[in-house]
Amino acid sequence: MRVITIYIILLFLMIDSNLKAQDLKWGFEEWELIDGIETPSGWDVNTYSEGLGSFVNRFYKDSMDVVEGQYSLRAMKDSIITSAFLNCTSMASLYLDLDVPLIGNQSVYFSVKTESLTEWAESLASVKVGFSKGNDFLGRVEWVSYEEIEEFVEIELPILFDDADALSISIDAASQNGGLDDCQLESIVWIDNLRIEQSSVLDVDQVMIDLIVAQPNPTDDLIKLSTTMLNGNSFEVKDIMGRTVQRGTVENEQITLNRNGLNVIHIARKGVEPIILKVIKVEK
Repeated sequence: MRVITIYIILLFLMIDSNLKAQDLKWGFEEWELIDGIETPSGWDVNTYSEGLGSFVNRFYKDSMDVVEGQYSLRAMKDSIITSAFLNCTSMASLYLDLDVPLIGNQSVYFSVKTESLTEWAESLASVKVGFSKGNDFLGRVEWVSYEEIEEFVEIELPILFDDADALSISIDAASQNGGLDDCQLESIVWIDNLRIEQSSVLDVDQVMIDLIVAQPNPTDDLIKLSTTMLNGNSFEVKDIMGRTVQRGTVENEQITLNRNGLNVIHIARKGVEPIILKVIKVEK
C-alpha cells in the first residue's frame, strides 16, 4: 500500500556500520512506570495534560499489533481530551548522545499503521529525526501522513548529514488541533521497528536535490531553503538569457533576490554539481 508523505524537511543522514553496537534505546521492548504511568524506557511522553490536574495515559504497549519484538508503541488520544487548548496530539520524544559519530549511506526506517476514529477516514502520524554535531544543529528528516494506513508499512527516510554525534526523535500522533477549540483527525497510531540501517536509495544525492524547496515562490524579496546544508555556500542568480545578475552567500537558509522576474539560482557545492532553483520575484 502506498503511503502519502505530506512533506519531508532537511533530508538524509550518513551513519557508521557500527551503529548496532551503540545502545540507542529507541525500541519499544522495555517499559517502566513513571508516576504510575507505563511508558517506553528512555522516552519522554505527554502522560498528562496541563489544566486537567490528573494524568492522562495516551501511550500503550500492545502485544497484538507488532512487526518486531513483542511490543509496539500505540498512541491514541484519550477520550478525556477534547480541547485543542489542552494539546490534542499524543507525543513521545527521545534525545541520544551517540558513542560513535554517524557516517555512511544510511536511512531512518520504521513501520507504521493507523486506524481512524473519525468519519473522514484520516489520521495524523508524524515522525521527526533531528541530527546535531557538538552545538551545531545539522538538520532533520520528517515524515508526515494524514492517510489511514490499514496494515503496517515500512517508511524510509534517507539521510545526508556527516559526523552527527547526537540525534533526537519526536513522534506526534493520534489527533491534531482544529481551527477552533477542537481536536480533529482522531485515530490510533502504531509505530514499531524504528532503526537506522543501510539506505536502499541508490542516488541519495539526487534525491536530496529533487526535494530541496525554496519558499515562497513567487516571492517579493526573500526565499527560505528547506535545508541548513547549503548555509555558507556561494550562489549566483542568472536571468533567462544566462547572464549573472547577482552573487552572494546563503545565510540562515535564506537568499534575498534583487531582480524582478524569473531568477535561476545556482548554489555551489564542493566537488559536485550545483543546486539549481527557479524562483519568480514580483514587485512589493
